[in-house]
Amino acid sequence: MMNWTTKRKNIHTSSSVPHVKSAAGVVGRAPANLAVNFSPHDLFAAAARCSHLHLVNPSISTPEFQMIAKLIEPHVDNSSSNFAVLASVDSFKDFIKSYFVGTVATGLAYLAMINEGYVWSDHFEHLGGGNPSHTKKPDFVFAGVATGVALVEAKGGRSGSLNKFNTVVSDGYTDQVEAHLGHAVGGVTASHGYCIGAWLQSAQKADLLVHYTEVPAPPQPPRDDATADISTIQQHNFATAFALTHGPRLGNALRTGDSRYLFYPFWRFTWLGVNWVTGFGLNWSEAGFNKTWLLWDDLYLGAWELSPNQRFFAIEESRAKAALSRFLGKGRFLHADLPGMTPIDSSLQALVREQEDGQGTVFPDGLAYVDLSRIKVKFEPVVWNVDRLGFE
Repeated sequence: MMNWTTKRKNIHTSSSVPHVKSAAGVVGRAPANLAVNFSPHDLFAAAARCSHLHLVNPSISTPEFQMIAKLIEPHVDNSSSNFAVLASVDSFKDFIKSYFVGTVATGLAYLAMINEGYVWSDHFEHLGGGNPSHTKKPDFVFAGVATGVALVEAKGGRSGSLNKFNTVVSDGYTDQVEAHLGHAVGGVTASHGYCIGAWLQSAQKADLLVHYTEVPAPPQPPRDDATADISTIQQHNFATAFALTHGPRLGNALRTGDSRYLFYPFWRFTWLGVNWVTGFGLNWSEAGFNKTWLLWDDLYLGAWELSPNQRFFAIEESRAKAALSRFLGKGRFLHADLPGMTPIDSSLQALVREQEDGQGTVFPDGLAYVDLSRIKVKFEPVVWNVDRLGFE
């Protein structure tokens, strides 16, 4: 049987269970899309971007993508339209099987959330907040355009009964999500949440079980999700995105607003008709960050080289510029007329889905994973200038 390398898969929500909660700022938001369609690249990249709580070097995150791919590929067929984990995974030792199931479940939960229209996300621990009297916490925080702020816990199961696993998902919602609703997370009220469980026991068809927030009716609490300031969630989303594409120094600078370094080198390339930037494979010294713009070109341009590894993360250039301008600029640059964050054009994601050779994947926030073993692109060295708010 061929490894899973190209076939797009579907997974359906077989159970959707509401949990009623009445509190200020809490809204009900049931899942609207009960099927998720995805490629191998989609799942592997989703799992890789969700797996790191701490900032990592992109030369580590890309092999992690490959590690996840090599872990999952042999245990999913390349023919069926339904996503399922084959019986071969049962040959793993218990701790490896748990890692496998948890990794797959986290990636599927992320894909389910962006399928619901959410765009920006990060680990709950990065954003902070929540109910201070409750120690159990969810995995992630998600936001979109007028979606409100959702807390998300991911669960995976393969052994035991479906009823027992459903109890695990229910408990994940009540213990890790519900207690934090109505509290500020990342500076904005957590308005609703989900626990998304991936039931992976069947070798023919996996299922999602979702427990979610509902509110009593009537009366409905006032909805504030359309005007919520989600800039902090966007900031942490791009901090993780730039850590994956460039490295921990830039990721941490985005997360903290540290603008001590004036220049960051990137590669620019064109793919799918738009420009992207990445820092993967670049070599520069610590001293380079303290040099002037004129010295930078002479001393460090010649040291840049593309890594022989041909798979890496990148960010669509206009969204990279918007994020760097808003969150890395010095205080005087943080004003309302800077470009805002918007979801990537859905037609671009559709174009990726039409590529039969698995060129990569594009997420709605503008983060992409590109497989250069399938395509040819030309790279141009550019530098992000913190003072000038642009790539030069």
